[in-house]
Amino acid sequence: MDTDRAAAGAARPTGSQESRDLAEFKKCHPPQFKGDADLEVADHWICELEKIFTVMGCSQERRLAYAVYMLVGEAEHWWRGTHHMLTAREIAVDWECFRGVFLEKYFPESVRHAKEAEFMQLHQGGMTVSEYAMRFEHLARFYSQAISEAWKCRKVVEGLKYELKRVVVPMAITEFLALVEKAKVVERLECGNRMVKTAEGPAGSKKGGNQRKPYDRPQPQQGGPIIRQPADAARGGRQGEGAALRCYRCAGPHLIKDFPHIEGAPVLLVKKKDGGSRLCVDYQQLNKLTIKNKYPLPRIDDLMDQLRGASVFSKIDLRSGYHQIRVKEGDIPKTAFRTRYGHYEYVVMPFGVTNAPAVFMDYMNKIFWPFLDKFVVVFIDDILIYSRTPEEHGKHLRLVLEILKAKQLYAKLSKCEFWLDEVKFLGHVISVEGIVVDLAKVESVLQWERPRTVTDIRSFVGLAGYYRRFIEGFSKIVTPLTQLTRKE
Repeated sequence: MDTDRAAAGAARPTGSQESRDLAEFKKCHPPQFKGDADLEVADHWICELEKIFTVMGCSQERRLAYAVYMLVGEAEHWWRGTHHMLTAREIAVDWECFRGVFLEKYFPESVRHAKEAEFMQLHQGGMTVSEYAMRFEHLARFYSQAISEAWKCRKVVEGLKYELKRVVVPMAITEFLALVEKAKVVERLECGNRMVKTAEGPAGSKKGGNQRKPYDRPQPQQGGPIIRQPADAARGGRQGEGAALRCYRCAGPHLIKDFPHIEGAPVLLVKKKDGGSRLCVDYQQLNKLTIKNKYPLPRIDDLMDQLRGASVFSKIDLRSGYHQIRVKEGDIPKTAFRTRYGHYEYVVMPFGVTNAPAVFMDYMNKIFWPFLDKFVVVFIDDILIYSRTPEEHGKHLRLVLEILKAKQLYAKLSKCEFWLDEVKFLGHVISVEGIVVDLAKVESVLQWERPRTVTDIRSFVGLAGYYRRFIEGFSKIVTPLTQLTRKE
């Protein structure tokens, strides 16, 4: 047999050095090729051998010898006849020649074109993101044009499922691996490891409840379900079954789940300044049963102490901060609300619950505690980064953004400001000169409608009182109004 291979121009290596090289080649566990009917096996076999040849630094002659050595059965017989034919035509037989005739035989151009067409039409379909990415990279080898990283990302996004695509597209990711990882995260939210799962029966009938939670601080509650006749949701939005199952911001199903009970709080959609909508649920009855844990605004004196000497500022406004916090499993039914599409309940902290700001503030303080009073001020979902020099600010800003990325907290870019020498924060204008009142807030006080109820008076005094440090004799001025709020 070895004599035949030698006659084919690819003899088994001989001599001590050749024997050692062959032994080293075998240690890499090269695959044999039998002439399989599966056309992709031939392409895979060539790719595997080329990886081994590259690692070993094989010469062209050695590559040919080792490749022929791994041919068995029908493939070996084919090469004997092909080698004789090439020799008779006085064609130089080397590795590139072997590779060309081998692929022409076992992986012809027609198959390559078919693979290229499959690549261009590839969609995720029933595959997971991991399977889709693997198939994409496998078929990309057969594409005849040069492929850039940005082009790969666009092509992958085009083939994603719609529910993943609509979340990933706005991210404008241009790195293939980063895109795949982000799509996997979105997929997990969709398929089981997300904050929301579809209810499988009446509330409270689920078993388990040990799924991972990004932050779970149970809030002490009293009382049972809210017995209040619910109102239908405001008309508008998409028609059709399942529309209300989607996030009103990004259309992702990660905030709510089905709730078969008839009790629930009133709900409506409220237009925002930027043209979007906010889903507002009336939790007044729930808040009456909730043990209050309000988190006060930071005192202006404390801010002054922290920011003294700072000259560079950046402000970050987080998006959907409360939705990072899970509701205690036993309290989920208390968040129930009703829309014209059905009854649902939140499994993450909804906007409007009394303790939502306090719990989220506690979470933010925990993740930023090493930097508090050093170069970061946090109030709920507003973050102020302050530094003495631009060089320091670059380091501080990078640290804050890395933490936000690690905790998967995302900012609303339209409300963020960076590298400023003057910034508006919590109703004040902060600069190297100090802190002054935001004139827009002063205008709000001046244009306040005449209070007609005790609640109106308290609201007005509360707003004006936030700036008491800037008003000489504030207590005396506000005393008549304060007396009106006292119970007889």
